[in-house]
Amino acid sequence: MELNIIDSKKALAVNDGVFAQKYKQDLVHQVVTAFRNAGRAGTKAQLTRAEVSGGNKKPFKQKGTGGARAGSTRSPLWRHGGKTHAAEPRDYSQKVNKKMYRGAIASILSELVRGDRLKVVESFDVATPKTKDLVAKLATLSLGKTLIVTETGSENLFLAARNIGNVAVVDVSAMDPVSLIDADHVLMTVESVKKVRSGWHEHRASAERAAQPARVRKSCTYPGNCQPVRLRSRPDGDQGRREGGGREIVQRPVERVTVVNVKGKVKAFRGRPGQRAHARKAYVSLREGQNIDLVAKA
Repeated sequence: MELNIIDSKKALAVNDGVFAQKYKQDLVHQVVTAFRNAGRAGTKAQLTRAEVSGGNKKPFKQKGTGGARAGSTRSPLWRHGGKTHAAEPRDYSQKVNKKMYRGAIASILSELVRGDRLKVVESFDVATPKTKDLVAKLATLSLGKTLIVTETGSENLFLAARNIGNVAVVDVSAMDPVSLIDADHVLMTVESVKKVRSGWHEHRASAERAAQPARVRKSCTYPGNCQPVRLRSRPDGDQGRREGGGREIVQRPVERVTVVNVKGKVKAFRGRPGQRAHARKAYVSLREGQNIDLVAKA
């Protein structure tokens, strides 16, 4: 995929995994919500009846007044009393996986490209930190509410844009989903586009995943010979050798290796709750007609 550079007749080749992704509305909404919640202070607090000062003395006797009994003037039913369900300081931040965040950024950038809202220039800067110079430069582009993304962040550009309400300047490392969505147009320099990591939304090939070592254990009738086995499968499909002691395994073509994380079971031991250790399992699929004998008789 290529992006046109508006101040020249050149085109910039970019990765389809970042600038040609399908727009995932649910993912973008989740990441934007988490990003905005992370900026909330969460400092709201109220006093309960135990935290309000005073109210240590019983206001009147228990019986004989004709009114309801009361033990404190700081009850939630009384004026100046405490709050029944008092608000407490809380953290609104949500956990967002790195792949989710990068996937949302790639989805937004792809949507900006499809809507012709992403503009690429060779470079963008002003000689002096004056607002009128930046306004005059942006007037030639007619972009409206603009987010300028630079590679390093020029001080003159930041100072010139801070008094313009519809213009924001960020460097590529501080680019966030809320700013990208809020802007009518996003103006990126060539260097900032190159700094966007290629392959954000791409998964490793199955051969590369299979090349990672996986620890497996096979149950057998001979406990003395049943040892943990580490199998390493190379991209060429041949099985590696057995590590951790024992004989060498004959090389066999491997079709697929799938590694999964297994959470340890929660068990009770002598009346006390506990949890077994977490483990990783590897499911090795051989090609048709092939097998591997992991256990040999003593």
